[in-house]
Amino acid sequence: MEWPNQICFSNKEIADIQATLQRREGVPMQVEKELSGFWFHSDNWESELRVTFLSTFRLTVSRVCFIYRRRGTMTEIGAHLEAFCRTHQIPELVIQCVETPEMVNWCIKNGFSPIPSASMVFDGIIMGDYRKIIEGDKT
Repeated sequence: MEWPNQICFSNKEIADIQATLQRREGVPMQVEKELSGFWFHSDNWESELRVTFLSTFRLTVSRVCFIYRRRGTMTEIGAHLEAFCRTHQIPELVIQCVETPEMVNWCIKNGFSPIPSASMVFDGIIMGDYRKIIEGDKT
């Protein structure tokens, strides 16, 4: 069943993200289709990426766990997601439940800001949800 205004990845976009994860993580990645998004994961769930959609309002990364960290995987995935948002005129990209200093630093470096109603300071870092406002494709 298709819902009005529902945005979803094309088969090519899914394959591109899956290929990026497989290349960067060095393991096969499965793709589970959900009602409102996709969950990419390795066979043993050591590596995973979950992306959900809220119609045309928001694209949310609700789970990130990589085998190899600090090697640019999230930067490459973030570029895919940001391009998707621009193309489909989705104004927000959210990284949900940021809990590590590394991910906080990634969010800040890549133009994300903590959402005041969904974040808190803990041990000197702001944990919680981070949002980036995306400007639509100008072509």
